[in-house]
Amino acid sequence: MKKITLLSALLIFAIFASAQLADLTPNGIYVNELQTKSTNAWVLDFSYDVSSVASGQAGSETDGMYFYTTLWANDTIVRYDMSGNLVAKFQVTGVSGLRDLAYDGTYFYGGNAGSNIYKMDFTPGAETLVSTISATGTEVRAISYDDANMGFWVNNWSTDIWFVDTSGAITATITGHGLTNLYGSAYDSVTVGGPYLWMFDQSGNGLNMSQLHIATQTLTGLSYDATPDLPSGASAAGAFFANIGGKNILGGLNQGDHRIFGYNLDLLFVANDVAVIDITAPNNDAGCSLTSSEVVTVVIENAGTNDITTDFDVSYTLDGGVVVTETVSASTTTFVLGTTLSIDFPTIDLSGIGSYDFKAYSSLTGDPLASNDTLHYTINNTSGTVEISITTDQYGSETSWELVEVTMGTVVASGSGYASNATINEVACVDTAECYTLYLYDSYGDGGSGATVTLNTMLVGTVSLGTTAFVDSLVGVGSCTIININNNETYNEFNVYPNPTTGLLNVANAENAVVNIYNMVGEVVATATNVSTMDISNLENGTYIVKVVSDEINSTKKITLVK
Repeated sequence: MKKITLLSALLIFAIFASAQLADLTPNGIYVNELQTKSTNAWVLDFSYDVSSVASGQAGSETDGMYFYTTLWANDTIVRYDMSGNLVAKFQVTGVSGLRDLAYDGTYFYGGNAGSNIYKMDFTPGAETLVSTISATGTEVRAISYDDANMGFWVNNWSTDIWFVDTSGAITATITGHGLTNLYGSAYDSVTVGGPYLWMFDQSGNGLNMSQLHIATQTLTGLSYDATPDLPSGASAAGAFFANIGGKNILGGLNQGDHRIFGYNLDLLFVANDVAVIDITAPNNDAGCSLTSSEVVTVVIENAGTNDITTDFDVSYTLDGGVVVTETVSASTTTFVLGTTLSIDFPTIDLSGIGSYDFKAYSSLTGDPLASNDTLHYTINNTSGTVEISITTDQYGSETSWELVEVTMGTVVASGSGYASNATINEVACVDTAECYTLYLYDSYGDGGSGATVTLNTMLVGTVSLGTTAFVDSLVGVGSCTIININNNETYNEFNVYPNPTTGLLNVANAENAVVNIYNMVGEVVATATNVSTMDISNLENGTYIVKVVSDEINSTKKITLVK
């Protein structure tokens, strides 16, 4: 009897000690429940050990720039870079004990297992509580943001799953889902047949991920026990679904060993999968002009694990118009796994000047992987061929160029990374009805390189960086109302320098103009009016676009910030 009593006491102590490090379901874990496991192969894309940062981490989310975790027992929130390295710890006044997190593209949301949803701004250095949404009748532990319906799916350990709109009203309830010991959830609008919720629970071995179909409010049968992929211990916590590095990642936090992890759902093996991998025609590789009789060729691959023995369609649309379809017949073609097919369509007229958007896609009954079924391809039919002959100095890697359409400030062609003391010939396709400016850059600012520009074999002009220049320009490539001149004459060309910059940017010839600085995803990160200098040292290192607009100027330049 004494031995039995001692074992019981040790077990109680072990559970109590674990609860100080992990937020564990009161229903118990490690019960060896029978788990429904997918026959597909789950591939772990990343796994970052963050155990040295803090114990008690629970919630998890990402905005694509950082990972965030919460500490369930206090008010600390942790920010990591996308490689799992600690960036900062911070608090949001008025918020404590957060469990799971959700992200709507701007703000983060979370709850502490009560009925409130906290809307938070995680801007580094300015983290604040924006508002509190009262969701009476709910218990907010797991939370995910539904961007289609602009609201939240929330639940606690073994409760119903409620949909709450942004005013806090419950507008839908998923009952009888059969899941218990739930902790985190993630909204998935990408996987074919969705949208879905991925529910993370602590049943069985401690970390299960189950797919729940929102429309039918039922489990799909696709689930995965992540325990074998974790070095030690498993305890489900917060979950997220995000595109990271071009991959659709289902990830979260394991409380067992404090690890941020993610699975690449694009790599799940499926039995029947026809992928569109290329559009090889039409193309204008031989020149800039297209004809009235262009062949369309779409290349597909059997990316599944089975031979395709049923009919399926391959289709395309041009600029969203009429659907053109070719049927691959199983009676004449067995599409063997791992092989490719080129599907030719009737010729089409692409002789009109402009851009054409092709959308090619496959349609196979029983193909569950939508992410590789469709391919977009844009081709430009233009009336002009610009040939740029660049001569580099002894530091060719410092030389780069951009061809910019003047009206919209759009970079239509560019190049960099050249050999030293070499002549490089580049070709760009343009519309001769538009006006373009060629910019030649030297990143160090000591000049040395030059270029000659022709349009449809006719000489337009030359640019030369001299011995002290960061940039030179040739204005008037194409149909322009201004005379072809360069910076060695009197034309007051907008300019920014130094480039690269450590933070203080000089802006020349931009009087009475609006100056906007964009990051590489098109977001305005800084703006000013009628300035000669701008301090951008608060921005992250990287490449930015400077755009200047006034009655006289509409121009862009690319800069690099290196602090």
